[in-house]
Amino acid sequence: MKKRFSFSPAILSPLVFLLIIFSFSLCSFLTADREFSESENRYLEQLPKFSLKALFASEFTESFEKYVVDQFPARDLFVGVKAQSEFIMGKRDTNGIFFGKDGYLINRYDKTTVDMNKFRSNLKYISIFAENSRAVRGVNFYTMLVPSAQAIHTDKLPKFAPGLDQTAEFDSVRSSAGQGYVDVSAVFAANRDKLLYYKTDHHWTTYGAFLAYREFCKTAGITAPEKSDFTVKTVSEDFYGTAYSKARLISTKPDKIEIYVPKKPLAVRTEPDGKESREGLYFDEYLSKRDKYSYFLGGNNPLVTVTSNAGTGRKLLIIRDSYAHCFAPFAANDFDKVFLIDLRYYNGSVSKFIRENAVTDVLVLYGMESLQSETSIVKLIK
Repeated sequence: MKKRFSFSPAILSPLVFLLIIFSFSLCSFLTADREFSESENRYLEQLPKFSLKALFASEFTESFEKYVVDQFPARDLFVGVKAQSEFIMGKRDTNGIFFGKDGYLINRYDKTTVDMNKFRSNLKYISIFAENSRAVRGVNFYTMLVPSAQAIHTDKLPKFAPGLDQTAEFDSVRSSAGQGYVDVSAVFAANRDKLLYYKTDHHWTTYGAFLAYREFCKTAGITAPEKSDFTVKTVSEDFYGTAYSKARLISTKPDKIEIYVPKKPLAVRTEPDGKESREGLYFDEYLSKRDKYSYFLGGNNPLVTVTSNAGTGRKLLIIRDSYAHCFAPFAANDFDKVFLIDLRYYNGSVSKFIRENAVTDVLVLYGMESLQSETSIVKLIK
């Protein structure tokens, strides 16, 4: 009598597990590696080259682990599912991003993300640069720091969310900058019920930049524009920014991007360093890409020159991070030239640039978070 085969439920779990492992391994083998993640807006780890030296130094295994994580099949889907599950279970943050109220994704700003030594060093470099710039006859110097969304939208944060009061830092900047300090904290606090920052990105919105430019005008002796001087135009309704790239919350709704078109005709030409110059201020091709914020001035470049027919005889140099991208279009209405230098990529002498281009006004414009981590500001005094 033949013995009948009986299936044991005990072997079902390991069989399913092995089947899943085999399926994902096969998918990974058959799927070409991706170089860039549109959803995360970053380059992905590529297959490392093997060598005995790298193996014994643990370099190969570390790189290979990162490669497997980055090239995991359907990675974007699983990252989103993970974030959504954590949100449903009541977790307040993930990957340095708070799950805020009303759909806000807010960069975490606390002792784990702040380098106060770097902040104090950068303030010192800016102060020295300001003194040197003012020593040049006719050059006006201004400093503007943008508070983080966490500092302004405290009402949107999860309960008991850890954070740092930025008041002391802004007091230090105010003391260091003197009369050239442009304070945007007060006007932002008074308008925090408005959309000052994107809900999915760490940058301010065009409206936030507009309010900041008005404060700059008051300090720089320029008649501040009114919102009625512009036609507000929506150019995108499906913008997902850097905060979304980190949090990847599936239920997140996209932001819209607006521009302020001056009603008074303005002829403008934009010349990004290393890219083709063009008429106007905006780069429409980015609206169909993941990095839609680069619609403003073409993204991060060492030097951008904006030339307009403002006819004021003034030339503004902005030493900046990416917050200046949607700030510069407002300045084009009041300055014949607006130069934007990004010290992360620009290696020339800034002081020499000021002299050679007959700059009349200099503005240091950074987000507060950038000033506490940026390593390139020391170039100002070199």
